[in-house]
Amino acid sequence: SLDHGLRAAVIDAVGCGLGVKHEFISKLKDSDSRFRDPIDLNSISERSDDTGFFETKSRSGGLFDGIAINGTHVLPWSGRRGSNTLIVRFNGAIDRSKVSLPYFGGLSSLLGRKESLLVFSDPAFDTNTELNLGWYLGELPDGSLIFDWINQIIDGYVDKWGIEKVVLFGSSGGGFASLQVGLRRDGARIVPMNPQTVLSNYFEPFYLRGRDSAFPNGEVAELKYPAAFDTRLLLSDKSKHSIVHYVDNSAGDKHHHRHHYLPFAAAAKEQGFEFKHIGVDLGNGHKQVGSDLVDQFLDGVIED
Repeated sequence: SLDHGLRAAVIDAVGCGLGVKHEFISKLKDSDSRFRDPIDLNSISERSDDTGFFETKSRSGGLFDGIAINGTHVLPWSGRRGSNTLIVRFNGAIDRSKVSLPYFGGLSSLLGRKESLLVFSDPAFDTNTELNLGWYLGELPDGSLIFDWINQIIDGYVDKWGIEKVVLFGSSGGGFASLQVGLRRDGARIVPMNPQTVLSNYFEPFYLRGRDSAFPNGEVAELKYPAAFDTRLLLSDKSKHSIVHYVDNSAGDKHHHRHHYLPFAAAAKEQGFEFKHIGVDLGNGHKQVGSDLVDQFLDGVIED
């Protein structure tokens, strides 16, 4: 029967070293060869949480893996405790022929920093084996969104680690997720880098595949959760006091500048939402920001 990616997510999580203790595991052990190797249940520290929240013990460098299960959705993350500033990274598109799930892209490039770290794998990838860009879209059984769930996880670490500043960032689809999660928080510092901001303005085949993979009925989801697809609709809530440093390859990435930055900037002006625009020259096309510039932008938003 359809499990909306739960089987794939749990199998891939265990394959990548995440310790998972869940009743679903017992149903898979006999039928999947990837469970022939023993699962080290001694490495797991379980949190009392209705969603099913598990962590592995810290390994080299203080890194640990975590996983939460809510209904048919599985949310994996990897992280490390550092200072009382927490940096949260989201990923964009992936090449499924080169990476396995869960995917914590960019984590290694952050390890030289002093801050606490969390990198979330996108649960949407497990809904469709052909999906390479999912934007962390999805609805939980209680009607909340994956974005809200991620914020619950972040809040747990804020309390546990005594975090004072939360910085969220990502590039492209990860930038969209950083805005979606960050603009729903109070006092978040957000660094979206060449993000999509209005998904219907993105290339239609990719958008529809992501939308229809994440929701049973994509058209209904657009009507039910309009802000989940359009970050501009989150700008009117002045109670959140978000700080946004928007990185824009304005000359080289004309599509994202015209169809995503400009609509976001116009809505921000209309709503009286102030943000910082950081223009960069990364050359022609939709380019990743180098790690040196990423460090510079993170330092800037932390100091703001």
